[in-house]
Amino acid sequence: MNEPARLALADPSSADPAASGPVRFVVANGLRFAYLERGRGPLVLLLHGFPDNAETYVDLMEDLAAAGYRAVAPYLRGYAPTEIPEDGAFDPRTLAQDVAGLIGALEPGGRAHLVGMDWGGTSIQAAVVHCPELIASAVIMNAAHPATLGRFATDPDQVRQVFHFWFFQTDVAAQALAAGDLAMVSYLWRLWSPDHDPGPHLDSVRATLEAPGVLPAALAYYGALYEAAQERTFPLGPGAGADALGVRSVRSDGEARRAGGPLLPGALPPGRARGGGPLAAPRAPGRGVRARARVVRCPPPWRSVMRQLVFTGAR
Repeated sequence: MNEPARLALADPSSADPAASGPVRFVVANGLRFAYLERGRGPLVLLLHGFPDNAETYVDLMEDLAAAGYRAVAPYLRGYAPTEIPEDGAFDPRTLAQDVAGLIGALEPGGRAHLVGMDWGGTSIQAAVVHCPELIASAVIMNAAHPATLGRFATDPDQVRQVFHFWFFQTDVAAQALAAGDLAMVSYLWRLWSPDHDPGPHLDSVRATLEAPGVLPAALAYYGALYEAAQERTFPLGPGAGADALGVRSVRSDGEARRAGGPLLPGALPPGRARGGGPLAAPRAPGRGVRARARVVRCPPPWRSVMRQLVFTGAR
């Protein structure tokens, strides 16, 4: 049972100094989450991945707010200034419960549109099974479905493409990431988005990851997902995936499921999608992610692709 929601503006001393706009806090699934917010209207929950933070969605949040939506981007569990869970839980079931708790706290009795990249996408994949009644639509990008993890292990090209998934489960990963002012984080951004200059946003990501305890927490997601896949505890639901659960989802080719039409009707006029944007991981676009959820990863630049999917391309 989730704790009663407590919404408040952050004390200035506890706010993320790199954040764009005030950082707010809410208790969901027993954890104190920090989040950014723009606009009023139907709730759109935007979930980031690694190596990233809620700041990555600021431009899109402004677009959503201008279009009449309430855009909320939380810092995922373990990512400062969100709390690090004392129980060390980062498994997919817990991530799904976070999504349900956040929707319940931010939109009591209502539903939310979900957009997720990387770990945000994994959270949504689990949530569409755990709490489909709370989800109005879902856009999942660059998050391999757990049903495909076994295939990764036997495909040499995929092993190379997702080397970080394996490396981040070693006992030297946190030390390696922290070395040289988080040089590996900068390397991953160059590797995954070679044509994009993240500019000051990368400083914001570093500030998040340098906060006490955040790196081990961020790395714990990888082992938790692998363990869930090995033990078959990832919420998979019926074989037909999101469609059978009644959650309208979208594929990277722009095909909407269920009701058809844009997932967020009227949000942007045709051609509004802007190019440019960082990635939090566009590895091997379009490969091996269609199982069950029927939402697949997108090629870079992800901000442009996401706008097309959410606003005008999901037809």
